[in-house]
Amino acid sequence: VLSNQEVILSQPSRNPLEKPPTLSKGALLDNDSESGKISRVIDSRAAEIIAKKMKGFLAWDAEAASWLAWKGTHWQPQTTSAGADKILADAVHEGTDPLGFRINYLTGISSIITRRGLLPPPVWPRDVVPFQNGLLSLSDLTRKNAAPEYALDWCLPHDWDPRAECPTIRNWLAAAVEDDAGTVQFLRAWLAALIRGISLQIFLVLLGRGGSGK
Repeated sequence: VLSNQEVILSQPSRNPLEKPPTLSKGALLDNDSESGKISRVIDSRAAEIIAKKMKGFLAWDAEAASWLAWKGTHWQPQTTSAGADKILADAVHEGTDPLGFRINYLTGISSIITRRGLLPPPVWPRDVVPFQNGLLSLSDLTRKNAAPEYALDWCLPHDWDPRAECPTIRNWLAAAVEDDAGTVQFLRAWLAALIRGISLQIFLVLLGRGGSGK
């Protein structure tokens, strides 16, 4: 059961935006065959081209006003926009080569992508817990592989294993409550409820000496 799993906060990757998709050279340029004149495609069209290329790698969470990067197991929120900004700038650079671009062209494209919601995150699935080997349904304990269109913005740093016993957690809980089996089961049930997102109308108070792991 789920309460048998060790719950540890996921550690963010040091390079969450490595190996982004690249735009082909000149992908944002129009070449007039009659006049021979080369021009940049209009900002709105360029935003659509870039968003299509970045789909499944970058997402913009309008509610949180932050970028997300796909990590293979979950969408990782970015603490700053610097990484995504550079990826978009590099895409515009490649797409307008050899003509080049002015900063307001890049700014307009970035603004259109976020304001139009061209790179939305998925509809966050409910009643699931994300593990390294997939999302576990809490209703029937079936597991489905994570994908950009089916994932959350966090993930536990280990695989789901229904046979796991987690002796380290069990032993620590027993030691923390002086081997009171009833209290151990209560705390495990409490943690299971938190993981499942069950709305509890009570709160838990832990009393004990300092440094005891409360």
